Amino acid sequence: SRKMAEMGYAVDIYTRQFADQTELEMVGPGVQILRVPCGGSGFIPKEYLFEKLPEWSENALRFLQSRGLKYQFIDSHYWDAGLAGQHLSEVLGAPHLHTPHSLGIWKKRQMESDYPGSEEKFETQYNFARRIRSERLIYGSANMVIATTPLQMEVLTREYEAPPEKCRMIPPGYDDNR
Repeated sequence: SRKMAEMGYAVDIYTRQFADQTELEMVGPGVQILRVPCGGSGFIPKEYLFEKLPEWSENALRFLQSRGLKYQFIDSHYWDAGLAGQHLSEVLGAPHLHTPHSLGIWKKRQMESDYPGSEEKFETQYNFARRIRSERLIYGSANMVIATTPLQMEVLTREYEAPPEKCRMIPPGYDDNR
């Protein structure tokens, strides 16, 4: 975010406001965190946050519209933010880029391999079926999906059937010289 601001972009980072967090927090020149309330003031585990996304999205849109904010693009990470980002992208007409930091299919497979017989418990705790359905929707709808490894790219295009022409691979990390 700070590097993008150094390149001339104004960067707004959106998240959920809860507890006694402030609505706005300056991170540095050109970068701010904007917290949008939804679901009350208590903590909500990320595996259940999707239930509050319609409320969050509507509150975020009201916030954006009340301040006349417009964006060149929306960048999201993780599946719940991907759902919110895709909705905002469609309403605002801004391209949506999504970077999955983990994949539900991959995580589910690994956990079931490590702990056989725990599938039902994992489904209850992590909502894998909902997550994987949502990931398929995001990867098919986003303007661009960024994989971080060649194996992740393969899973995105083969198992999630993300359109290959909408996928790019960018390894994690940052090089100031590039």
